[in-house]
Amino acid sequence: MNTGINPPSNPANAGSGSRERSLKWIIAAGLVGLFWVIGVMVGRFVSLFQGLDVPLPLWSRLLIGYGPEAIPLFGAVAAAAWVLSDVYFRGRWIQWFLFAFFAFVIFGIFVALVVPMFRLLD
Repeated sequence: MNTGINPPSNPANAGSGSRERSLKWIIAAGLVGLFWVIGVMVGRFVSLFQGLDVPLPLWSRLLIGYGPEAIPLFGAVAAAAWVLSDVYFRGRWIQWFLFAFFAFVIFGIFVALVVPMFRLLD
C-alpha cells in the first residue's frame, strides 16, 4: 500500500541525485578555473597599460590594481556560492540568478579592460 509519503522508487532515477551533485562540483571547478584564467589575463593587461599616459576610468584602475589577486578569490567565492546554493536553497531560481550575476561580472571585467584600449586608438 502506497501512502504517498514515500513514492515508489524508479530504477531509472536511482543515480540522478549523485549525477546532479557531480555536475554542481564540475561547474564549481569550472568557475574557479574561469576566474583564474581571467585573473591571469588581467595581469597581462597590467603590463600593457603601465607605461601609457592614458587616464583610466575608476573601474579599470581598480581592476588593474587588484584584479590579478581579487578575481581568482572571487572565483572561489563564486564556486562556494554555487555549491552552497544547492545545499541551502532547493529552488532553481537561485542558480539562474547566480549564473546571471557571474555572467554580468565577467562581462563587466571585459568591458573595464577593453574600453581603455579604444582610448588608445584616438
